[in-house]
Amino acid sequence: MPSVASFSDTYLPTLNGVTYTLATWKKWWDIRGGEMHVIYPKSKYDPQQKEWPVSSVPFPFYPGYRLAFPFNPAPHENMDIVHTHTPFSLGLAGQKMAKKYNLPLVASYHTPLSKYVGYISPTALISRSLSKTSNRWESRFLNRADLILVHSENALKDLREIGVTSPITLLKNGIDTSLFKPVNAESFLTDHGLNSDQTIIGYTGRHGYEKNIHELIQLASSIDATILIGGDGPDRKNLESQANKFDANVLFLGRLPREDLPAFYSALDLFIFPSPVETQGIVALESIACGTPVVAANQGALLETVIEGVTGTHYQSGSPSSLIEKTLDSLSNRKNLCKNCISHRDYISIDATIDQLSQLYQSLL
Repeated sequence: MPSVASFSDTYLPTLNGVTYTLATWKKWWDIRGGEMHVIYPKSKYDPQQKEWPVSSVPFPFYPGYRLAFPFNPAPHENMDIVHTHTPFSLGLAGQKMAKKYNLPLVASYHTPLSKYVGYISPTALISRSLSKTSNRWESRFLNRADLILVHSENALKDLREIGVTSPITLLKNGIDTSLFKPVNAESFLTDHGLNSDQTIIGYTGRHGYEKNIHELIQLASSIDATILIGGDGPDRKNLESQANKFDANVLFLGRLPREDLPAFYSALDLFIFPSPVETQGIVALESIACGTPVVAANQGALLETVIEGVTGTHYQSGSPSSLIEKTLDSLSNRKNLCKNCISHRDYISIDATIDQLSQLYQSLL
């Protein structure tokens, strides 16, 4: 298998879809006998073998992120492929490496930057300006790649609309189904003062402003259910304040250890995913792999990640009444949806993703 240098501006211990994906790909690439090096911003994380931290500083506009200097400490000898997971500083370092050593360049598109800038912009005028600038930057960066990987048809369409002309291929991130599977959640429930007779709905992931988790808080005040929210992020204090304001039955669990997530998903009757800006939605796939159906916003890649009437359903983003309706409908049809989720596990497994990724890399050599 090819040796790969992967460049990312976010990595462990930060918890998000990009870090989970990259860490999972590295693990399974190594298991298959290949070498996948990760170049990432230096933090408190203790690097493991073939992980190369780069000096970095805190990113001032989004808590929890770091900005690395555009350097590459990894050796270039015996590298076959350069794979960037960011269009910023370390992505530029990856492009430089590919050009200098005449290596194929692959770029993964994880984040629709233009849809995020509104959450850090003080005015609508600045937001529009930053959106146009980010689109121009992304298209310029991605058009230098020999191959672009996206996780949904929606993402592919978005890139074509902003002028990306490089070859684009659809590749699911893949879920480690040896970890994410239905498990007995009684111990998890007991630890949090809950029991299986309750209706339990939940979400886990980064508490970003763009994730619209407040819609889940509003739901908690409207239906007879316990809401579990795992994870952390810059919007957490606001969400806790909203929960207190609505006197909603919400438990904030904080960051859950990776090994506890299967029990978390298995404890839920439904997983709610209100984010309108996903390019795939890893946590939705993890929930499905654990047999728990998903009620997702009808925006972005979640329209593809969650198969309507099969592994869950979609509600009108921004509409509390639609979320209530779809949640109650899904609870009444939960038994069939759970069976469908179990049947869908092979399709979303990491094995299938690594097989395809290997073939794509080989096609460039």
